[in-house]
Amino acid sequence: MTQDASQAKPKSPFTVINVVTAVILVAGAIFFLKPQSEQNRTENPTPLFTLSGQQYSYEDLPLRFSQPLYQAELNTFRLKERIVGAAVVQRYLEQQMEKSGEDQETVVKRLFNPTPPTEQQIQQFFEQNKAKINVPLDQARNDIARLIAAAEQQKKEMELLAKLVSLEELEFNLNEPKAPFATIDTAGYPSKGPAQSGVTLIEFADYQCPHCQTAHSVLKEILPEYLDRVRYVYMDFPINRSGISRKVSTGAACADQQQQFWAYHDLAFERQSDLSAESPLQLAEELKLDMEQFNRCYSADATAAKIKQSEQQAIKAGVTGTPSFFLNGKKLRLRDLRTGLPEQLQQALQIPPQN
Repeated sequence: MTQDASQAKPKSPFTVINVVTAVILVAGAIFFLKPQSEQNRTENPTPLFTLSGQQYSYEDLPLRFSQPLYQAELNTFRLKERIVGAAVVQRYLEQQMEKSGEDQETVVKRLFNPTPPTEQQIQQFFEQNKAKINVPLDQARNDIARLIAAAEQQKKEMELLAKLVSLEELEFNLNEPKAPFATIDTAGYPSKGPAQSGVTLIEFADYQCPHCQTAHSVLKEILPEYLDRVRYVYMDFPINRSGISRKVSTGAACADQQQQFWAYHDLAFERQSDLSAESPLQLAEELKLDMEQFNRCYSADATAAKIKQSEQQAIKAGVTGTPSFFLNGKKLRLRDLRTGLPEQLQQALQIPPQN
């Protein structure tokens, strides 16, 4: 839908309301300050519905339904966390006011010592977000200052909540929904790391997916640190409508037969913008594979069946987009792969977080 040319274009979407909303949304789930044990998570025992006299619970649903249902429940849980966390801070301020006889402004200054952002911080924020701010710095300065101040205040509130939890003055009683478990058969698919590892990370990806290319670059940076203890498995989910992804996946399976999967895999993502129907042969030739063996494999029904099996497993596991990651059978929800994945791996490996 196009905008009528006669309508005046807003000067800027960077309003005070947007600033406040941005802080809330960017912060995400911040108020749970220590991981919950499995015992504290909701087991979803209540039947979801009854059909023809038979009750159906969360666990009875196929993953293509239970995964989005879990995500909906998790989104609600995260929202509750934020609301409850804000309520805790407000009630703590009131307690301090009652004890000291001070007004709220004084208590806030004492606890959080709010300071206005510097001109350098404002300019740095503007430069980093210039593409999203379609007005000059002078016009956006006040809104930027509010956003920076709000983010800093939120950071200090998190520190206060963490301190109260550590002192055992605060305990959160919200129950996090339990993530559904996906059984994925990884036998025969390319992997790195120890085969008998107790921690398995599975990625479903598409060679033409831009987000998968970004994930590929990030994984090459962060995975080596964990591959002595973590098994990483790559599986195909070629959903791009061009059909090229499926051809490249087929070529990758044939490169795997010649122990050249990862070289082919890396090269395919490196050349993503140039991938075509001819790419599988071109990549194989560049890697100096045995082309007679490659061609036999490429046209074999068994190779197509292997790609199809990976695709079917993704659908069964509730995957609707790429890249999708599963850690020990549970689908990961990562806002930032670069920071979120190491945190998840450390938790799975029970590595204490670094200060």
